[in-house]
Amino acid sequence: MVEFEINVNGMFSTIIDTFNRVQIKEHLRMDSIGFPEVPVITYLIAIPFCESVNLDIVLLDSINIGEINIYPAPELVADTLEGGGIALIEQFAYNRIAYETDNYFPGYAAEIKGKGAIRDQHCIRVLFYPVHFNPVKKEILAYSKIKVTMTFNNIFGSVNNNVGIFNEVAGNTLINYESNGLNASVNCGAGLEDSGSIKWVTAFPNGYIEDTCDYVFITHQDFYNEPIAKSAIEELAQHRADFNGFDVVIIKMIDIEEEASLEGFYNKDKMRNLLSNTYYYGIANHTYDGKLAYVNLFGDVFFGNNPEEECVPTHSDGYDVYFTQITCDTIITSNDTILDYDIYPDIMIGRCSVDDTNQVKNVVHKILHFKPDTMFWKNDMLTISGRDLTSAYFPYLISSLFEMDEIVQNNYDKDLILDTNYNIPYPSWNLLPFSNESIKNSWADGKMFITYMGHGDSKFWYGPQDFWFDSLDQSHNNKQPFILSLACLTGSFHSFNAIYEDCMAERFLCEDSIRGAIGFFGSSVSTLANTVHFSHLYYNSLIRNYSMVLGEEILESKLLIGNYSPDYGLNDYNLFGDPALNILLKFRT
Repeated sequence: MVEFEINVNGMFSTIIDTFNRVQIKEHLRMDSIGFPEVPVITYLIAIPFCESVNLDIVLLDSINIGEINIYPAPELVADTLEGGGIALIEQFAYNRIAYETDNYFPGYAAEIKGKGAIRDQHCIRVLFYPVHFNPVKKEILAYSKIKVTMTFNNIFGSVNNNVGIFNEVAGNTLINYESNGLNASVNCGAGLEDSGSIKWVTAFPNGYIEDTCDYVFITHQDFYNEPIAKSAIEELAQHRADFNGFDVVIIKMIDIEEEASLEGFYNKDKMRNLLSNTYYYGIANHTYDGKLAYVNLFGDVFFGNNPEEECVPTHSDGYDVYFTQITCDTIITSNDTILDYDIYPDIMIGRCSVDDTNQVKNVVHKILHFKPDTMFWKNDMLTISGRDLTSAYFPYLISSLFEMDEIVQNNYDKDLILDTNYNIPYPSWNLLPFSNESIKNSWADGKMFITYMGHGDSKFWYGPQDFWFDSLDQSHNNKQPFILSLACLTGSFHSFNAIYEDCMAERFLCEDSIRGAIGFFGSSVSTLANTVHFSHLYYNSLIRNYSMVLGEEILESKLLIGNYSPDYGLNDYNLFGDPALNILLKFRT
């Protein structure tokens, strides 16, 4: 049995015409178009492996509020901004039947969904609806304290299970998980006596990697056949073996495609099946739970300007997290055995989105020569707020900025580039005007973390002056920043718009060996405003938690974003860069 209490300390209301838009801090709202936009609170809960879960809710405190009319959830539609940027804007929608029904909406206090696992740790998501609205009586019934009890049927294991170097991720994202403190930073070179190994593996007769493997590179045979590209990939793999102590396996796409033991019509499905089988049956000596931990998709989705020439594929919707969703329940029917993969990532993944030898050399050079100044990194944070923020976007931006402000106030110096249209005072921020000059100067100063929150397109950030890769006119002494680009399409390596020219994320990572970024977190699609909360989650992990490994920070942020909105953010964003890179630990000499 698992028991816990949820306390709601208040909510905020904004008047829009004849409606009230209600929000609870750090949580989002239901988005059923045209229905009342009531708040929803969600949490991930650690549970034992079991057949099913029972949920019991006791409502401990409530209040009735009259003369209020909850705003209907709008439809979000894509709109092209002046200059070419893309934005999802709100379009008013109103379900007349819902608003003429004399009952409280949504009509139930809580529900559970998303039963699955993060590696060996099983979990489920609880969604609680603290505000119930009667649209005829124009009143709400609000609950401020709730007791949650969960019981389990046919338990097959303990509540907490070992997940190796993912322990702190589980401890920070799951209620009821007790972490042993183990995290990915233990494999970052400090104190390692023995190197790992690297090996090209070309056959998987049993459907999985049988050699010892902590970290797998999946690349294209063209890079294997080109001596310079092959040598650079091997140099990066050897660095992970020497510096991290990993056993690294490198695989060519043609060998995955031609392996008869791998099920799946498409290469993407064969890739995931290979990773899943390796996770379950392979051997990893340095991850502390014996299972594969890292994947680097070392190649663009397409080669050059030919969308028919596949390099290292992604999911058809453009998200790489697909390859990390590899734990599953086995469903046995009268006719077949079905593997039901859950939605939760189980492996740290990144993509070095290269499509020619020069880009291979650029990315590897950046990673091998990246030397951050670890003493003052918390004073090297820059946040950029884009312009023309719609009503859909701006409330989330302000909420996220204030949440970030609470995290870093009175502790660390930070710069904020803000459009003068939204010159809201932030006493603990250093305010700069939004301009290419401000951004370039900050880059030249060696900012370690740059967050952009605003509108974007596959090629640029949309501001008073659009900011492109070409806006950077100098190198930065191997101090390229890590970028959180919380904007539409800036990571759209798979989209039609980006096929004939690399998207913004690819250019910043791959186009130059000394300019740009060491890593880039960008959306492959038109994304929603609420994903700006990624910034709050990421900075929280940087300052309050434990590890600076790119893949680990992104994995944790993706799991936590579900506590804001369970349906968005997990799939939209991809990490461009090496998931094993620790951006704050100096390399050994």
